[in-house]
Amino acid sequence: MFNFLKLKPFAMPSPPPPTYTAQLSARDVALLQQALTRRVPSELALAILDLAEAWQCTTATRTERVALAQEDEARGAYVAVAIGNPRKLRRVVVRTRSHDQGWSNDAHLYRGTYEASWTWWEAGVRGRADVAPKELHRNLHAVREAAEHVVAWDVGQEPWLRSLREHDVVEVFARARFPGWVHYVEWCVVEVFYAW
Repeated sequence: MFNFLKLKPFAMPSPPPPTYTAQLSARDVALLQQALTRRVPSELALAILDLAEAWQCTTATRTERVALAQEDEARGAYVAVAIGNPRKLRRVVVRTRSHDQGWSNDAHLYRGTYEASWTWWEAGVRGRADVAPKELHRNLHAVREAAEHVVAWDVGQEPWLRSLREHDVVEVFARARFPGWVHYVEWCVVEVFYAW
């Protein structure tokens, strides 16, 4: 029996999901809605556009490379984005690229897994003590190479999103805990999708 599968030394994250939504301009959507309303009522045309995920998108990006340790927690959010009309909010996608310090005392047990990783990303809402921070993902344990991660939350499936109010600011934090653990950040992109 031959094994044609070539194993990699470390478990890598699955590839990012496909791009969710075509970037349509307001004019594109108006033309689509106009074409649809020739055949169906306006309310149904808007529902069709929503189901087709013909949404508008607000994006916040930061590409500054930083190294964060536990003592840097007071540094604040790595990237933040203001929320518009929460009734029209449909999805939030967070894309990151980062890694930990590349070693640990338990590397022989956990290297390349997400277990016992003490560097991670989390989201919070500025000034809202009633909304607990939400962990996005952890970095691979004791892996020096940066990995990309994509976390997508749909408003119908993620209660955390339903707690957002208009003008709230969603902040994304790079975290590290315990001496010796360092979170090496390359970039983070937050995309917020709204129905028209």
